[in-house]
Amino acid sequence: MSTQTNPDTNPQDFSSPRTKMLLDQYKLFVATAEKVSDRRNNANKFYISLLSGILGIIAFILKLENGLDEHINHLIFIVSGLLGIILCFVWIVNLQSYKQLNEAKFNAAINKMEEELPFQPFSEEYKYLEEQKNFRSLSRVETIIPMLFMFPYGMLISYGAFLMFS
Repeated sequence: MSTQTNPDTNPQDFSSPRTKMLLDQYKLFVATAEKVSDRRNNANKFYISLLSGILGIIAFILKLENGLDEHINHLIFIVSGLLGIILCFVWIVNLQSYKQLNEAKFNAAINKMEEELPFQPFSEEYKYLEEQKNFRSLSRVETIIPMLFMFPYGMLISYGAFLMFS
């Protein structure tokens, strides 16, 4: 694999005010891209905790003889299932938003700044990953998790509806 360098850059030019400003902006954009990734990870933890917690509460309700009217229990299952599925869709939309935000940071800013640097690490990394046949983007893999969470919530809706109408 060949690495691409910019032949128009001269190491002596890195002391110029313009180059220092470019490097400072580059560092700032890379740091903000990392912060977006950190926020995405925190959002994933939040949704996993919230959706797992709701399932835990429902499991607890199933075990208890809570003294509520039977139809209220059935309604709790249906409403909880709908809430869980809605949260899964919101989670997917959030993941797509974080993906678009990072794509914009890289495509509109970082990669363009790299064109003026002697080496373009992010551009090279992306080219390398594109060449890999088995590479799956994190955004695509992450989206599977909320889809998997939809299954138990769909089962809650089905179970509540079955009990309510049987």
